[in-house]
Amino acid sequence: MHAVTVGEVYYGIWRYSGKDQADKLFEDLARLPVQVVWEIDRTLLERVGYYKTSYRVSYADCFVLGLADRETATVISTDHHEFDVLEKAKVLSFYWLR
Repeated sequence: MHAVTVGEVYYGIWRYSGKDQADKLFEDLARLPVQVVWEIDRTLLERVGYYKTSYRVSYADCFVLGLADRETATVISTDHHEFDVLEKAKVLSFYWLR
């Protein structure tokens, strides 16, 4: 999971539930089998740029795609609205939580 995605989840929780709840996100992530990638390098930015210019996907979600592409990983999401077109094009592998 890229730090940009963590930030997106963090501000969403803060907006709807308050800062105290948002701060718990970091504790929850530490208990999960999730590795947070805190760095941004050129290779990742190139992949992010590819997805942003090639598909109608939000910039933050392009970090999900770029990281999955770089790491040859499966995208785990509930966001069919953003990613269905990519799944249909068989661009990346997707696992849907709902």
